[in-house]
Amino acid sequence: MEEIDDFLRAVHRDALRQEEKGSDDDDDGLYVTSLRFYLLRKHGYRFSSDVFVKFRDEQGNFASDDEVLDSAVTFTRVRLQSVVDSLEPELAKEVRCTLETPRYRRVERVEASRYISVYYERKAAPSRNDTIMEFAKLDCNILQALYYATTSREDIEWVSSYPKIIRGVCIIARISNDIMSHEREQASKHVVFTVQTCMKEYGFTAEQAKGKLGALIDEAWMNIVEGCLDGEHPMGLLERVVNLAQGMDHMYKRRCMHLPN
Repeated sequence: MEEIDDFLRAVHRDALRQEEKGSDDDDDGLYVTSLRFYLLRKHGYRFSSDVFVKFRDEQGNFASDDEVLDSAVTFTRVRLQSVVDSLEPELAKEVRCTLETPRYRRVERVEASRYISVYYERKAAPSRNDTIMEFAKLDCNILQALYYATTSREDIEWVSSYPKIIRGVCIIARISNDIMSHEREQASKHVVFTVQTCMKEYGFTAEQAKGKLGALIDEAWMNIVEGCLDGEHPMGLLERVVNLAQGMDHMYKRRCMHLPN
């Protein structure tokens, strides 16, 4: 774990040096750049999304800072949706999974279990390693001890102050519940509920109202991501908050899992 942290710090330092020089002469392709961006942000390092600008042509509409990321997400989603039906079955399955729930929103243990089954299906793939496969299966059946930095009084006070990252989790849970319970509430005698209120206020259909509420969930996720980059609190504490949001997202997207009111 220490070696991984040292490596990430080194990658981050190199990226910052390159950014300060204004250098754009690296030969990294979109995949390597995207992977570096994902890994650094996932582990709490700030890394400018401007690195994606060079991948757009002269007609591209990328701006600066996180507008670049928003535009890249929209562009990628549209492209994936347009080609998913023409992909090989295994790849199409992965693309649909990503379109439904981006990687960073998934519950880690559930995702690991899902990926094992995907990896197992690659029997003919030259990159498949059966030793790793066996280890992964064993690992998923063991709840490993997780070590985190000691939580301080300041951390407890910070959580109790209801910061944006905590509000983001609450928004995700509240709105997800309202969207999923819409049909049940229509049949009941509730006086006020979110989807109906949104429909009346904006003159939306039910699907349009759910889309607008879904945009609020996306905004809450962006606040959670931003909160993980503050560098002031232990990643172990922040990961627990993210895991809660991931759990809400996972449960409410699967109707087979019924939660009590």
